[in-house]
Amino acid sequence: MTWADFSTKLCAAGCMNDDCILMLSCCRGGLMQVAYTLFYYCSHISYVLGPKQSLTSADMHICFGLFLYNMEIRVSIQPLFRCSQK
Repeated sequence: MTWADFSTKLCAAGCMNDDCILMLSCCRGGLMQVAYTLFYYCSHISYVLGPKQSLTSADMHICFGLFLYNMEIRVSIQPLFRCSQK
């Protein structure tokens, strides 16, 4: 199945809300091309995110849990930026 077919079927299934965030761990180095294809074929997908390196399914499970926790529980906390002078 191509990414275009996957995106079309995912969108047609009606299982996503608008502004959907899709988390992938499939295509190191090709994530941008996959993301552009997914965006093109399904208007419900607003964000595609994934790791910069290969991960195991256990690693992805932990990452997904952390992502959900930060999106739902810690949503009001702003990031902290630190600068150092040399």
